[in-house]
Amino acid sequence: MIDSVRNILLKLPGSFNKGLRNDKLAKEVVKKVLNFETASYVDVGFHKGELLKFALKIAPKGEHYGFDPLPVFYSKLKKEIQQYVTLAEVAVSNKEGEEAFFYVESNPAFSGLKKRLYPKKEKITEIKVKTATLDQLLADVTSIDLIKIDVEGGEYNVLEGGRNILFKHKPVILFEHCAGAAEFYNSACARMWDLLVNQFGMHIVTMEGFLNRSKPLTKSQMQLYFETGQELFFVAYFK
Repeated sequence: MIDSVRNILLKLPGSFNKGLRNDKLAKEVVKKVLNFETASYVDVGFHKGELLKFALKIAPKGEHYGFDPLPVFYSKLKKEIQQYVTLAEVAVSNKEGEEAFFYVESNPAFSGLKKRLYPKKEKITEIKVKTATLDQLLADVTSIDLIKIDVEGGEYNVLEGGRNILFKHKPVILFEHCAGAAEFYNSACARMWDLLVNQFGMHIVTMEGFLNRSKPLTKSQMQLYFETGQELFFVAYFK
């Protein structure tokens, strides 16, 4: 399961079933896109690496990449699968450098470059992390089929810093986008829509909509999902 989803949903009515649903749908999206063994996957904010390890099983001969700035996540996953994937201990954003990072020790999956809303009182430690853009990190990559982005509200900045590789490779993007996190990066729904649809020329659907080949969402539909929390993850693809 994508860890931040689990931690939020477990505190809501019906959370267990919602968590299972999101887990299943995310894996189904990975299976649909990485439908050949050399497919390439990029995981931005890999946390415990569950989807990254799943992608490795689905496309064992593909080139896979994972980025996360937290040593607690990076060091553990490096020991497990470093011989099969390219990992970097870095926060992906829209600029290169070093920034403050808020490590939520009591709930690490909520950690991010900015503080956000949390379901309960958390123990937070400010640390320094390296930042880089997707354009820098993936400049020499030959192909990218799927990018998953789960960085607790900073998804807009990740996408903004990957313009070149997105237009070059035209990958499918599975991304988190939810109220209570995105606003702290000044990237609520209208701004995300403008970037993906108006600037990049992409369609946006829910995970279920992507799997069912449903019509793209309208701006008002996405806004409703964002505001109500009915959907926490979306899929964007080039037209």
